[in-house]
Amino acid sequence: MYSKIFYIACLIFVWLLPIGAQDPPIIWSLSYPGSASSVIETQDKTLIITGSELIKLTEAGKILWEKKMLCTDAQSVNNSGFIVIGYVDTIRNSGFIKKFNDADQIEWERPIRGCPYSVFITKDNGFITGGRYDTTIYKNCIHDQQIHISKLDPTGKTEWEIHAGVDTSNGGMSPAIYDYATGVIQLQDGNFLAVGFENYDAAHVGMRPAWGNGFFMKLNPKGEQIGYSSYVTKINSIMSMFDRGYLITAQDLPDNIYPRPFIHAFIVKYNQYEKFEWLSNGISCRSGSEAWQNHWLSDIFTSAVMTPDRKYVVVGKKEKQFLIMALDTLGNETRSFIFGKGCLNSIIQTHTGNFVVVGNDGIGNAQIYCITNITPVESIKTAHLPLTNALEPNFPNPFNATTTIRFTLWRKDLARLKIFDIRGREITTLLNKELPAGSYQVSFDAGDLPGGVYFYQLQTETSLQTRKLAIVK
Repeated sequence: MYSKIFYIACLIFVWLLPIGAQDPPIIWSLSYPGSASSVIETQDKTLIITGSELIKLTEAGKILWEKKMLCTDAQSVNNSGFIVIGYVDTIRNSGFIKKFNDADQIEWERPIRGCPYSVFITKDNGFITGGRYDTTIYKNCIHDQQIHISKLDPTGKTEWEIHAGVDTSNGGMSPAIYDYATGVIQLQDGNFLAVGFENYDAAHVGMRPAWGNGFFMKLNPKGEQIGYSSYVTKINSIMSMFDRGYLITAQDLPDNIYPRPFIHAFIVKYNQYEKFEWLSNGISCRSGSEAWQNHWLSDIFTSAVMTPDRKYVVVGKKEKQFLIMALDTLGNETRSFIFGKGCLNSIIQTHTGNFVVVGNDGIGNAQIYCITNITPVESIKTAHLPLTNALEPNFPNPFNATTTIRFTLWRKDLARLKIFDIRGREITTLLNKELPAGSYQVSFDAGDLPGGVYFYQLQTETSLQTRKLAIVK
């Protein structure tokens, strides 16, 4: 499934000038010595910044407190507080997860073997982390590392963990291996999808490209591997979207064996059924040979967010500058901002509708920006359009003769509305028609149907929803 998309992406080398590149409309900004890796908004509408320090800000950018700890990612917890992950950089495989309550006190903390980079809240209110596991130290430097994934329960205790990759810790000076997972999410079927990078430094043995491969790894809920594929592509991140699909940010890599004329950064969108939706046209690229000599010059997408009107805003860097790019619903660039110096690592949209982005300037400072008006303004008031397909309860229910069924479509779609009996046998089709986005209602006349429990089902190209109704005679 993935190979075709990434094969096409690796062959597309487009030189594009950013559309309307300019400075963004900044509301406030903050800079401090250190690094910033991610940002989240908590239940109390404040901001948590991870990086070389854990920092809490007001929505106006005022620092409330800061704690000296190396944190890589965070998530707001539904019931209260938030969790952070990180590791002690002076101790091998010293990962941790910490739960903070609403009073910003540590409620619990647990160790994680390895060095976690990302965390995702699972359907059982537990957590899954992706990162690396250091296997060999040579002359006080990490020589080998493996892909590391940990599944944790709601209190942070490890349920299972896996290491994947080549382990050369039993001796010998084989080529250095730097495998790691950049992200992991839970899919709609309950399985997990991890992405990352196999960085095998084999330039001197000619075995494969020295920059390595990106990978997809699929795991079942027990942590057993059920799928794996890799490509000559660096996969920077995977992000779950509120439409239940997900985004992949990636880039082609320079290859000392098969040099490419350009380095191409791109984004791939999949729907909730893991089916390809669109491939972005990427950003203008630096020559492969030049990026090979100086990775700081290459262009990167690192993070993205979906807006309520189902558009996207992605961040990263273009050569040596911060990059923010707005995309339409099909992944086409509509607006971009290139400014400052460094790389942006994370973006969120807050409850105010503004965006907060965090990154590093490349010379030892973290940069935080609150920005507004990123996506172009349209004449249609999209806030009044349905944001997802929805099948509502019928009314009245129970009923004797007729009832009304209401539903909404968030986009143009083929809608099929059917009635089934308690045994799953189809009774009638009320609607089978392509409709534009909007809200609809259909009247159902039970006629001579006997009393009892029935089901009505709305099927579209992207969703299937069923509800129960009762006929009383």
